[in-house]
Formats: sequence, C-alpha cells, structure tokens
Amino acid sequence: DWTGYDPTDSFGSVFDLPSQLERPEHNVDPAGLTLEDALRLRGGGVNALMRHAVAALLNAANPDVSYDFGESDVIFRFNSVVNGSDEAIEGQKDQFADFNAQGCPL
Repeated sequence: DWTGYDPTDSFGSVFDLPSQLERPEHNVDPAGLTLEDALRLRGGGVNALMRHAVAALLNAANPDVSYDFGESDVIFRFNSVVNGSDEAIEGQKDQFADFNAQGCPL
C-alpha cells in the first residue's frame, strides 16, 4: 500500500474516536469503524469531518500529491476538534474539504 494505510485499518488506531457519530450508518459502532467505513459515512457534522479527515490523510500520505498538511498535522487537527463545538468541527471539515478538492496530478 503506497500510503502506509489500509482501508481495513481501524479508524481509532489513527484518529481519536468521536464521542458519538452524527448518524450511525448501518449500526456502525465507532469502536469497530475502519478508515473505509469512515469514508462511507453520510451526513454532516462529525461524520463529514471523519470523511474529509480520512481523505486528507490519504492525500497527505501519498508521495505523488503535494498536500497542504502532513499526516501528523491532519491527525492533530482532527483530534483537536472532533469532540469540540459544532463550529470547530465545521471549520476544520471545510478546510479539509477545500484542500481535498484541489487539483491532483493522479
């Protein structure tokens, strides 16, 4: 795996787990959530933050992508806001989303 991450890696082995999911999908237990599961979460709030954080992590880990943050920055930024205010979650989600939407050579 060129990023060092596998889709089946536990979300909680990389990021802090949220205190609760916005809308649990298919009875997903946060403790058993994988990186791929997080990419498939629907809805806004912490679910959207998780989706965009995983995408940001994979972009940051890819040696062929010039991403605005390094892997440790993505993890730190997510962990700093995941159980915080709605405004903090939304602000960080928007930043990840903007960076994730930049042009990519791949």
